[in-house]
Parts: sequence; structure tokens; C-alpha cells
Amino acid sequence: MNWKAIVGLVKFITNIYIGGIFFAGMTTTGRSENINSCFNGFDNSRTMLNEFVVQYDKAVESRKVTEEDEDFKTMNSGPVLSSVHPIEAQAV
Repeated sequence: MNWKAIVGLVKFITNIYIGGIFFAGMTTTGRSENINSCFNGFDNSRTMLNEFVVQYDKAVESRKVTEEDEDFKTMNSGPVLSSVHPIEAQAV
């Protein structure tokens, strides 16, 4: 596999997973830090490209499972009221 093919593969994978995300008002540094935090524990500075692809899939799956768990908790729990005002209880 030549470098041109590898770069094409990386661009393809990037577009699949993060191509549709809108980073409103985030700086480039903020986006980088956010993306890097997604990979904590899944890669390091010596990760080869082929291993990176595998680890990327694991990171995405992990995020998906976490998101599903949070959705489940949200849908199956009651709201936490922050005041004793009756209008807040009525809005629920």
C-alpha cells in the first residue's frame, strides 16, 4: 500500500466518523483536545496506522455504548427538581 492510498484511507475513515459534526465556536485547539480525549487509553504516539484504525473503531464503539447507557438512564429516571417552586413540578 502506498502513501497516497493510506492518506486516502485516513481521509475516508475521518469523513465517515466525524464528517457531519459541527464544531460551532470551538477553536482548533479545542477541537484537537476534544478529539484527543476521545482516544485516551486507545492509542499512543507509537501506534501504527493499521492498529490506529482498529483502536479508532474500539474508541467509537466505546463512545456509542456510553451514549446508549446515558440515553437509557435519561429515559428511565425521573427529573431532578432544582427548586421547590410548584411551577417547576408542574412542568414535569
